[in-house]
Amino acid sequence: MMVPTLSTYTPEGREYCIALPASLQSNPPQPTDPEVTVVEKEAMVVFAATLGGFPDNVEEADRLRNKLESDSRGGEVDFTSYMRLGYQSPYVLKNRQTDIMFKRKPIK
Repeated sequence: MMVPTLSTYTPEGREYCIALPASLQSNPPQPTDPEVTVVEKEAMVVFAATLGGFPDNVEEADRLRNKLESDSRGGEVDFTSYMRLGYQSPYVLKNRQTDIMFKRKPIK
């Protein structure tokens, strides 16, 4: 498994992304499965919480949402989806790191 992996959770479902190494980004391999696509993510600003172990994504996203809302930052945040960024293979049991993130709304 390649890392890091980015999962975006919306009411419609989950999008799972794997970062390509720099050596493959200018000419990425083309998928053979029609349900797999190559996409380029735009730069984004996020609010993030860094966690260890095997966190419950939904619970941690709710916790981060509540924290942002209680800090009066809720108006700056797009709460329509959240993201989970994983840095280790699921087979790594120690010293794990996961980020739970919400995108910042565009500045007007």
